[in-house]
Amino acid sequence: ALLWKEKVECGSPLASCVGVGFFRRMPKKNRRKAKKAAAAKAAAAAQGAAVEGDLKTKGAKAYQRKDFKTALELFSKAIEETPEDYKLYSNRAATHYFLNAYAESLQDAKKCIELKSDWHKGYMREGMAYEKLLQYPEAKNSYAKGLEKAPEDPTLIKLGKAIDVRNENQPIKSKMGEVNWFDET
Repeated sequence: ALLWKEKVECGSPLASCVGVGFFRRMPKKNRRKAKKAAAAKAAAAAQGAAVEGDLKTKGAKAYQRKDFKTALELFSKAIEETPEDYKLYSNRAATHYFLNAYAESLQDAKKCIELKSDWHKGYMREGMAYEKLLQYPEAKNSYAKGLEKAPEDPTLIKLGKAIDVRNENQPIKSKMGEVNWFDET
């Protein structure tokens, strides 16, 4: 049964109502307004559930859960539906990055930049992929372009400084193609 609470911290008996009991205690004119507001709130919640059902949102949630394989599938399907959405390519590039698929991450970052060349995150994704592919000058270039678009972005600033340090201590490739971080000569 729905009850009316008598004691209220805020001092208003209306603030403590539960369910339909709220409507019974209100004047009829206010009851209609409250029912309309409740119906509008329910409709908004239903619309929000529909929006949550889209592939981009599901992919973002999978990414946040660190379920990168599922996120990759969802972002790929979303790209099939809306291939002009640059953020989808950026999200898929980040997902590829965490799956250690750096070449694919680089491709998606380049596509993101192609679609929206004034968005700094595309350059950040490109630089991160280049860095993992041991292409430091290209990474530094990408970070610099990103900083032109968003000079105050803390992540780009940090990555740009880190790549400068890396460039000074660039690895030496042996004849076998293995990376050797120390000069043994």
